[in-house]
Amino acid sequence: VNGQQGWAVGNKGLYLRSTDGGKTWAEQSEAIKTKFWLRSIAFCDAQTGFIVGARGTVAKTEDGGATWNIISGFRYDTEEFGLADF
Repeated sequence: VNGQQGWAVGNKGLYLRSTDGGKTWAEQSEAIKTKFWLRSIAFCDAQTGFIVGARGTVAKTEDGGATWNIISGFRYDTEEFGLADF
């Protein structure tokens, strides 16, 4: 938690966000399209952050955590790898 913003990651791509200093948390179910464990989250500044996880998963945000792009690892909607139904 940093000020009013907070983030937590975990099992099967779980991503939680708080906008009230950690008093309440909301799951962001479509923010990160992976079902692998997410291990850690860190922000370089207010807008840029990274998440790392199992099987080489690395995701990056450039909008304060509102959206994430997987830059390494597999997305669950990657049809060419047969993971669309993962």
